[in-house]
Amino acid sequence: MKFVLTPDSLKGSLSAWDVCQSIKRACQRVFPGCECVLLPGGDGGEGTLDALHIAWGESSAFVPVPVRGLQGDRITAPILLCGGKAAVESAQAAGLPPITETKRILTADSFGVGQMILHALDMGARELIITLGGTGSNDGGLHMLIALGMTALDADGHPVPRGIEGLEKLCRVDLSTLDARLADCHITVLSDVNNPLLGPTGATQVYAPQKGGTEDLLPRLEKAMAHYADVMEAAIQRNIRSLPGAGAAGGMGAALLGVLCAERQSGADAVLTQMDYERHLANADLVFTAEGRMDMQSVTFGKFPARAADRARKMGVPVIALVGGHTRDADAFHTLGETALFSIADGPMPLEDCVRRAGELVEQAARNALICYRMGLKGRTHE
Repeated sequence: MKFVLTPDSLKGSLSAWDVCQSIKRACQRVFPGCECVLLPGGDGGEGTLDALHIAWGESSAFVPVPVRGLQGDRITAPILLCGGKAAVESAQAAGLPPITETKRILTADSFGVGQMILHALDMGARELIITLGGTGSNDGGLHMLIALGMTALDADGHPVPRGIEGLEKLCRVDLSTLDARLADCHITVLSDVNNPLLGPTGATQVYAPQKGGTEDLLPRLEKAMAHYADVMEAAIQRNIRSLPGAGAAGGMGAALLGVLCAERQSGADAVLTQMDYERHLANADLVFTAEGRMDMQSVTFGKFPARAADRARKMGVPVIALVGGHTRDADAFHTLGETALFSIADGPMPLEDCVRRAGELVEQAARNALICYRMGLKGRTHE
């Protein structure tokens, strides 16, 4: 028997790798001598760099680099390097702080993300994978572009200040000063966010409140972002505000997709491609995937388990999903092929207990699912 184990993490309790280990133990108990292929996953958020590290193998390594943090503090952030490829997680430099203070969003910026990209270029990378999500900035990626060499001046010809004030005072940009190595790069943005830059579904209105953008600040933030878009679009002579995904990571998507002409991919699909998923599915009997909570959005937004199941369907391999919990509309998962869905909880319990026992519960649920699968195999033999 050959089992492909490709779960996402159970946020707050188990990493994707730890979930793999729990399922593997169940596989070996029910099917001694079976082959288990461990492919821990991610969809652009937490755990994606670890998934890429395992997918790229021993030739990849994390390299810590010094950058400027969200509020200008000096921090160290990891870049995943593999030959001419590098993966950069924007949240490592501009991550949303655990407790977001009101008005801190006015001084937060994406400068450190640009520094991470520069470090990757210095190390020889020309294929860049940049994950968006979980950031605390709302500057449209302006300061990321400044870190990459773009000249951004105010009405008096002085460099614009940090934070939102930089967007408000922006008068002229010169993209010819961008790092010349970017012209030779292929940049892939991993994001499942489709929001435009501006408007009721834009970066400010939807995501700024999570970052300290109080109701009284939102008009100022939106006006600054619109002014920034006006200046940038005049400079590059193309629209950036309406691009799907432009509103990701506080508008960083607009800078990457619209200014640097990056390619946008589903985070889950990109990770599955990097791990050469279909090759591992060859001759597989069953796929296991997992996530903390499954609902309709898990399917419609293409979260990792859904994308793994859809690709397995095309290869004719059945899929079992183990989840911490699921809603009634999670039955949409069954439209993705021959699938089964199991909750790991073995009875009513506080969330704290489920988190504490997560490894045990995953193994137990996987074992029960495998016993059912084995019973089905015996039934076919008797037909």
